Amino acid sequence: MKDIIIMCPGNVISGGVNSLLNLCMSLNRNGFSARVSFYDIDNKIINSDLVKSYNLKYYQGELDLENHIIVVPETQTVRISKFTKATKMVYWLGLLYYYKNPEWKFPFNYKLIRKLIACHSYAGYSNGIFELTKRRLNEYAKSKINIWTDDYIHLSNSYFVTDYCKNKGAKFAYTIQNPVHDEFYNTKFVQERKKYILFGQRTSDVFITIAKLFFKNFKVLKLKRMTHKDIVKYLSEAMVFVELGINHGRDRLPREAALLGCVVFMNRRGSSSNKLDYNIDKYYLLQNNVFNYFRILHKIKNAITHRRKHIDKQSSLRNQLIEEKNNFDTNVQNVFKQLIMNN
Repeated sequence: MKDIIIMCPGNVISGGVNSLLNLCMSLNRNGFSARVSFYDIDNKIINSDLVKSYNLKYYQGELDLENHIIVVPETQTVRISKFTKATKMVYWLGLLYYYKNPEWKFPFNYKLIRKLIACHSYAGYSNGIFELTKRRLNEYAKSKINIWTDDYIHLSNSYFVTDYCKNKGAKFAYTIQNPVHDEFYNTKFVQERKKYILFGQRTSDVFITIAKLFFKNFKVLKLKRMTHKDIVKYLSEAMVFVELGINHGRDRLPREAALLGCVVFMNRRGSSSNKLDYNIDKYYLLQNNVFNYFRILHKIKNAITHRRKHIDKQSSLRNQLIEEKNNFDTNVQNVFKQLIMNN
């Protein structure tokens, strides 16, 4: 049997890290031989209670071996680009950060340049001259490593991202929608909530400032640079969660917010508009531009005033999230059995 080695950053705790560790844990439950290989190690992180709770085996040896399937997040494809023996798998956690990470050619190694040309076209923007230019610049910056050949297998948490990989020419592209942490499924959300309105990390500070002026009697917070414990606390108590940033994969926070009983609003671009990724009514998918701010604020107000009605309307999203958790191990088993048979 092939050994599956999952390469994972060891200096941060994020939704991406949770996804990688979840995959490793599921593979072991299904009888596969799977271990984690940490890079950029911070001992405080890899020895944290959250990482230890996965109870995984670690691997520190040679990676490029014939009996290995190496799984790497999309931002770190450079780490396996020169491998010739191992089976190479890219685990896509989203699209945006792939175009913000190495290998970048001069002058794209400068943060300012990266920010200016960060390409959102793949998430549903127009094909205007400015967006097309940014797309070409991004593709040039990543052309050193061609991950669209038959040498690479692509695995994604999002049907939106899988479609993107196929459109780029990937022959082997699979989708396994991974669950969030167990505690979000095991908590029965409270109907009576506090006057909290929460915003995702990519919502602009300008809009949040306007929201604070509009909802003067509410606590308006951006879920950024908070501990895991604080995030769970606020999501369990808030009335509404809003993410106006583009969803380039399947972000963790909107799913966690829905499971803990918040009324969820998201940007309509990206994976949010794909029913297979988010089974949510179009009413809750927002057009994010300054001319639409007033309408967005009134939608939030309506969700607060008629919260129970909106919570009931979003039951399809919560049911989808629970179902994907229940089916996760089966989907992992089916995909990796097929991969091992073909390799």
